[in-house]
Amino acid sequence: MENKISSESFVEISNRGRVAYAICCLENAMEHYKEKSKGWDFVLENLWTFCNQNMAIWQERTSELRPETVCEHVPFELKDYGYLSEKIHDDLKVLYAQSNTVLLRLVDEIYALGAVNIFVTISSIELAKKSLPYLQGIIDIMTQNNITLPNFNNFLQFPIDENKGWGREFTREEVFK
Repeated sequence: MENKISSESFVEISNRGRVAYAICCLENAMEHYKEKSKGWDFVLENLWTFCNQNMAIWQERTSELRPETVCEHVPFELKDYGYLSEKIHDDLKVLYAQSNTVLLRLVDEIYALGAVNIFVTISSIELAKKSLPYLQGIIDIMTQNNITLPNFNNFLQFPIDENKGWGREFTREEVFK
């Protein structure tokens, strides 16, 4: 089990690389709780777009599919969604109600990690480090629940010095090449 890592290990990893690591944490947690086949594809596909699409659009879309947003006791019509259809919203509500709460926490934490610097250029080490506490929170959730962390070495290929700290665009498949 590779559970001896902290967010400080990610100082030289791009924001896209950090979010990819967090999404891999979620995938590991899904396997740990045997929930990967329950219908998480839509959520995972949307989360992974952080690594290869416009991040402002990612932030807007992901904010709508967060468990905290979907599960709030507000009628769909009043939620002012611009992306999720009512059917997808209702499907997610059922999925989240049947899922382990660790997975729900991880989705919300991935959103926070991705959104923390979304509208700035990572021009200083202080800004680069701003997302590390969010990543540490995800790592802590994983270790507290005895869930195997992803292999850190897979993320060394995404250095912070690319694309003003955001890193180059990549797909999930490239993480495991």
